[in-house]
Amino acid sequence: MKRFLACLLCVLLLPSLFVQAEDPEQEKYTSGDYEYILLKDGTAEITKYSGAAESLIVPAEMDGHSVTGIGKRAFSACPSLTSVTIPDGVTSIGKRAFSVCASLASVTIPDGVTSIGDGAFYKCHSLTSITIPDSVTSVGNRVFYECDCLQSITIPDGVTGIGDEVFCHCTSLTSITIPDGVTGIEELAFSDCTGLTSVTIPDSVISIGDGAFIRCSGLTGIMIPGSVTSIGKRAFHGCPDLTFTVARDSYAEQYCKKKGLAYVYADSLDWLND
Repeated sequence: MKRFLACLLCVLLLPSLFVQAEDPEQEKYTSGDYEYILLKDGTAEITKYSGAAESLIVPAEMDGHSVTGIGKRAFSACPSLTSVTIPDGVTSIGKRAFSVCASLASVTIPDGVTSIGDGAFYKCHSLTSITIPDSVTSVGNRVFYECDCLQSITIPDGVTGIGDEVFCHCTSLTSITIPDGVTGIEELAFSDCTGLTSVTIPDSVISIGDGAFIRCSGLTGIMIPGSVTSIGKRAFHGCPDLTFTVARDSYAEQYCKKKGLAYVYADSLDWLND
């Protein structure tokens, strides 16, 4: 009987335990066209913009609180927005923060931003160029997915990974330099970048993911450093005119031989530097 009562008590208490475990929704505040929350350090994170500006300078303060974050989907699907200036003091740009802003052509990201969340500029079809500051160390997945007008971008040296589908369908991108420090190029990172003709891969890279450059039909040459020890499935599928430059006796050489791909040795080009 005692055992039965103990089990019954547990069943009755379970709902209240789950309720106590849930975090209450964080209080939101309104300032003009902006909605924001207060973070633990007393600074503000913008969570929503409801205005209709074309050229927008995001305020550095909300009701006396310094703005340090652009939250998840904060500016998502703002059809009128053509340019955005993010204030100094912001350190993070959240997931899909500016996604599907179809008219957005220009973004100013300040020094101090350390992370750009997944899909932050997803399907920003009018975005032509963007400079990521040296302070950024983390670029999420699909950040520039289908930014099909993006022509140039500078990736800072502090970034250590190129995420999944980060430049997928960036059909106007013609060249990219991957900085020293990047150790992996993830799945589908540059897939369907049909305008891409030149890629520089540093010696720090050890892995190239599945489909990383799939259907980059304009790519004619790429150097794979001797540091690379893994190349995923269909990484270069659909690149009919591509010739690899590889180190002798390297993983990349064996990869090309196995796949029947055209390649030349890096040291055969040394005479160009004489």
